[in-house]
Amino acid sequence: MKRILQSVYFILFLISIGIGQLFAQSDSDTVDIRPHEVEFESTFQRLEGIRIINSSPTDTLLLDTVYYNSNLYSIRFDSYNNYPIHVSPGDTLMMDCILSGYFQVAAADTTDTLMISFNNHKTKRFVKIKIDFHEDDLREGKISGLVTANGNPLDSVSINFYYNGIYLFKSTKTNYQGKYSLMLPPGYYSISADKKGFNLTFFNNKPDPLSANFVTVARDSMSTADFNLVPDSSTGISVSGKILDALSKAAIGSGIVVIRKGIHTPGKISGTNSSDTYAAMVNRDGTYKINNLNAGTYYIQSFANYYTPAFYSMFNPGTTDWTKGDSVSVNGIKPNLDIIMPRDSSFGGGTISGKIKSNITNFAFSDIIVYAQSAYSNSEANYSFVDSAGNYSVKDLQYGTYRVLAQKIGFENIVSSRLAAITTTQSTDTLNLSYDTTSLVKNVTYPGTYVLYQNYPNPFNPTTNIRLHLGKSSYVTVAVTNILGQQVEVLEKGFLEAGNYNFIFNAKSLSSGTYFVSLITEEGIQVKKMQLIK
Repeated sequence: MKRILQSVYFILFLISIGIGQLFAQSDSDTVDIRPHEVEFESTFQRLEGIRIINSSPTDTLLLDTVYYNSNLYSIRFDSYNNYPIHVSPGDTLMMDCILSGYFQVAAADTTDTLMISFNNHKTKRFVKIKIDFHEDDLREGKISGLVTANGNPLDSVSINFYYNGIYLFKSTKTNYQGKYSLMLPPGYYSISADKKGFNLTFFNNKPDPLSANFVTVARDSMSTADFNLVPDSSTGISVSGKILDALSKAAIGSGIVVIRKGIHTPGKISGTNSSDTYAAMVNRDGTYKINNLNAGTYYIQSFANYYTPAFYSMFNPGTTDWTKGDSVSVNGIKPNLDIIMPRDSSFGGGTISGKIKSNITNFAFSDIIVYAQSAYSNSEANYSFVDSAGNYSVKDLQYGTYRVLAQKIGFENIVSSRLAAITTTQSTDTLNLSYDTTSLVKNVTYPGTYVLYQNYPNPFNPTTNIRLHLGKSSYVTVAVTNILGQQVEVLEKGFLEAGNYNFIFNAKSLSSGTYFVSLITEEGIQVKKMQLIK
């Protein structure tokens, strides 16, 4: 009898192991990756979509992380907050794999593997990668330099290299002697030096990427780029926020934010100069903060790999058009100024290049961005900064037809009168642009001295934004009243500098109904009706 019981227990033990293995296998089988292999056939085919499918009817799938060669590839998701990424039962997560380092593919790199880890690293899936082209000559050039402040070497300064002037490609740090050196693939680069307590500086003491000077790296060559950093001075005035992916609303963990002085209406922005410009690197969590500003009115623009440069705007989020950006009056700490960035489509091998000409005396070309705009979707595919002589080169374009748009803050946007076509493999279609002074005349117009805009959203629950424009400094009152004329809240009462302002009205303690917001100035009273619906 004892032997029989032992045999029964042993059989039950084996069954329990089998059931456990069955469940484990079942859990593993709910993870499906399609396709299992991606192929990059040419420089015109450098983006592949990968679907991550959770076929379980009940269990949420956790994507822990993705392991890949970051020197060659970039990845991004259509829906993403932070790792681990939750994929609901029966749902699909889309992931882009971009061959971003196409210019440094060696023969040994033409086969590769991307690994995706799930459920606390218990389940792993692999995607094979095949590249049908490579560089036969990968000899690099060396770039080195010295970073000082007031003649003293600075250690642990982050030196960042931007391929084609726009893609953050590699970074290094200075040693205790303030020196750095790095081997880079041939091409032209803009370079920045970043250290806490100092102003972010681009090569040749430029304050931002628009005005930065390029450094050319050739095979088996040596280039030098020195920096002299300036300590920032404490003013207690700052702006901060996040840069976010327009599609996924995820934080973008790398980039640059630039802020420039200027006042604008919904029409135009006034001109600026380099002394009114500040920049800061974006942190890995997508946050940015620019400290120690001087008081004034600014507009804010962000740059990041594989995104179109975008301006801060509350009512036109994701705008790449400076005329639709919102200026911000800054005289203290301004948080939560988030910038939405549209994705670009710069995954091709075509180039549109040319020159911008102007006969305006002392015209500054360095603040111009040139966009290649799809003739079909009217969206910007990629962009280029313009050098001090007016030359530009918009690279990495897909097959297609493009308009060329030149944009300079404070000037009318200029679109080429003819279209440029990218039609042949790995070809360059050159477009020469020439603009006369009639196209490059500053156009700065303002509405009435004081403007109260309609609140947004309207109807609202429970918060809404109230915007106003002050054409000149004034003593103002911004107040909210109910339908009986009783004052329910004073949003502002005091002296304000000229500029654009935004106030957030929170009506969580009020009942549904009609309310009025009033702007009282020396010129009179402006009133807008608001509707609270709970």
